[in-house]
Amino acid sequence: MAGDGKNNEGFPPASAYRAFPFQGTRVNGLAILGPDQEENDELIGFYRNEVLRGPGAFLEIAWGFRDYERAMRRKLERELAVVTIGLGLPARAAQGRGPISAAADTGPRQ
Repeated sequence: MAGDGKNNEGFPPASAYRAFPFQGTRVNGLAILGPDQEENDELIGFYRNEVLRGPGAFLEIAWGFRDYERAMRRKLERELAVVTIGLGLPARAAQGRGPISAAADTGPRQ
């Protein structure tokens, strides 16, 4: 799920999780932050508390709409990374190219 605000149309996440079978499904998020720190904190809290679901779920951060492409690419790469059996790490981490953090990205603001 990706967005720049809380759910404002359709099912809220909690209702969707109750209504549909999400067992064994990981739901990640991409929050698009703006200039207001208080709103950003609320948005991050919304994603962490209501959207993220399942083992290994993560939140990717876009520092505004100009950073969306980078953040979405990183989110997709993380979601599609091949997991190395036995290590529980994405293949690139197991190959010594560094771990891929499960924490929200704190890259440079643009």
